[in-house]
Amino acid sequence: MAFAFALALHAHQPAGNFDAVLEQTYRTSYLPFLQAASRRPWLRLNLHFSGFLLDWLAERHPEYLDLLRQLLASGRLELLGGGYYEPILAVIPASHQRAQLDLLRAALERHFGLRPRGAWLAERVWEPQVASLLARAGIEFTILDDTHFELAGIPTSDLHGYWRTEDQGAGLAIVPSNFFLRQALPFRPVAESLPYLRAAAAAHPGSLLTMGDDLEKFGSWPHTFEHVYRGGWLEQFFDALELHAAEIETVLLSSHLDRNPARGLRYVPTASYPEMMQWAGSSTWRGFLAKYPEANLLHKTLWDLHRRFEAAGLAPGADLLAAETNDVFWHGWFGGLYSPHLRNLAFTHLLAADAAVSAAALPPPLRRFNLLGDGAEIVELRSDSLRCLLAPALGGTLIELDWLPGNANIINSIQRKPEPYHEDLRRHAESNPAQLPGPMAAPDAALQELLVYDRFPPHAGRLYCCPPGKSFRDYLAGSLDPDLDLAAGRYTVDCVSPARVFLDRSGVRKEVAIAGDSCTCSVELTAASDRQPMLECVANLLAPGAPDRGLEHGGARRRLDWQGELGPGPLELFDGWRGFRIALAAPAATAWWVRPLRTVSQAESGFEAVYQGSAIMAVWPPGTRRLRLEIKIFRDPSHF
Repeated sequence: MAFAFALALHAHQPAGNFDAVLEQTYRTSYLPFLQAASRRPWLRLNLHFSGFLLDWLAERHPEYLDLLRQLLASGRLELLGGGYYEPILAVIPASHQRAQLDLLRAALERHFGLRPRGAWLAERVWEPQVASLLARAGIEFTILDDTHFELAGIPTSDLHGYWRTEDQGAGLAIVPSNFFLRQALPFRPVAESLPYLRAAAAAHPGSLLTMGDDLEKFGSWPHTFEHVYRGGWLEQFFDALELHAAEIETVLLSSHLDRNPARGLRYVPTASYPEMMQWAGSSTWRGFLAKYPEANLLHKTLWDLHRRFEAAGLAPGADLLAAETNDVFWHGWFGGLYSPHLRNLAFTHLLAADAAVSAAALPPPLRRFNLLGDGAEIVELRSDSLRCLLAPALGGTLIELDWLPGNANIINSIQRKPEPYHEDLRRHAESNPAQLPGPMAAPDAALQELLVYDRFPPHAGRLYCCPPGKSFRDYLAGSLDPDLDLAAGRYTVDCVSPARVFLDRSGVRKEVAIAGDSCTCSVELTAASDRQPMLECVANLLAPGAPDRGLEHGGARRRLDWQGELGPGPLELFDGWRGFRIALAAPAATAWWVRPLRTVSQAESGFEAVYQGSAIMAVWPPGTRRLRLEIKIFRDPSHF
């Protein structure tokens, strides 16, 4: 009896991703792989396409779906279900879980007339309750990683075939994806991967080995197109499988499960693949929500909207479900959470969902609630045009400032902090200090200079009380030496009204007010001091080099990522893409200090610097006791 090999590949793009990115990935990965596979009549594949990508393919490349239909008709292809927008199922509301699964099932029925029997689990993030969730949605099996089964007590040498698990009496088949093959295909020579498969076939005749991983790594990951297609790796791999077809048979997973019994019952603990758990800093994917406040804000806003939809008697709309796309909540090999455009997409969907539920059930102009799940109070203020989230425990700062007509969070930044791969960058630099080209070439020296980290999260309305004589150079170097309690300590909410909040801390009284299209932060220093006060605002208009975005001061226009000192007077940022302007005013301030915020993160092309917005500091003379920073966001008629 031949040994069964299941090749299970997963294709996904975040909802709303750049069309050029999708098109390039189609040309370098999705299309050439399927063309190569279709020329092998003996080859059977298990494929998964997330819903947004599948519908994009149907619209832009219907010929691709025709090729999929031919493979289905010939019995050579199984299509897997899952969440339409590729969410981490375990961390979204139960009604959304079922909606995500049903949406992709409906898309597969619409395009191919089939109901999926298996499901791809986004990032293989498993929690025990996922078993009953999938089973009750009509799913019979899913693919996990070797790591999951090893944590359940099964030794690596025994990871073949499949097992069953259950939750609340609902059963599910769970199939291990082989770690060696996931690492080897397509990166190692065929002469290494085929002997591995043959050895497994000899050791476990009639059993199953599965390799489940991203389809994009077959052509779209760095340097893989040359290797996989032009270098001939894929054809060599298929040739080797064909040569050994008597020993190793490629199979559809559902067909193999129909013919072969499970190897027993196993209860798998919370886990993901090993790299994911390392990046999360814990055995649970939820570690990202504790590690990155920016991810937690998105996640908890999603849950707040869910509760509001339920209270209004509404089903979750498309925007709320699209905001659950997993990519923006974490990062690993590639940018993820560090990608401003992905965060912007998430905020855009969340604010569109906010508008939908607000139309059905008008929200109050002021709410005080534990939004972030950490026990600390958040104060939400609203006007017709603006929504702001004030965090008294985080220096009395604004963690989000939304322009509602455009569904835009103008802050949308991320704190620069050490990441493990920053040490990789430093090691590469040390091994090649002269920046010589070649396989050990260090990243651009400018990237190394950007490895600076923020003491505080990038919010708006943060108060700096610094020793006199501090300069713009000190601001760039992170050496302002502010009073940490005033900048980031806990403020007490003294009194609130629908339009304003007063916050107190020893020596300071702070007021945040909202009216129409303006949000104002006022500070009164109640004790005389020679310290120099400043108020900071962070804004991210996303594309620093775009000609339709920038800043204006004193009649001069500058790029969005301009850095330097400006004199007093109004300062404006303009966003022609979304059609609004941000006017900043700081009466009696003597200067503005402007610095772009850039992170260094991993991307498909290697290390890259990413613009995360600009920090803008209003500076008053030492001894000033009354400060006022006004942020006005308004529609720019020149773009309509």
